[in-house]
Amino acid sequence: MKVGIIMGSDSDLSVMQDAAAILSQLGVEYELTIVSAHRTPDRLVDYGKNVHKNGIGVVIAGAGDPNRHRYFLGDALQTRCQSCFCIG
Repeated sequence: MKVGIIMGSDSDLSVMQDAAAILSQLGVEYELTIVSAHRTPDRLVDYGKNVHKNGIGVVIAGAGDPNRHRYFLGDALQTRCQSCFCIG
């Protein structure tokens, strides 16, 4: 199983690289992708529709409002998505 790490823009990369580093330490395969619910909603929905086909079992989303990612992915996957907010 692979983990998908998505973010709204490249300005989120410095924070999301921490998640990637932990996954690397644990030996978990992952991919980093920029998909914006605001600027590229169709790309985000397409990402969600292909998540299982691409071997992704977990998605970590980071953005100014990661809830938007959750709603878009939930619609694309036709399932409920959970979210966790981390403020730091």
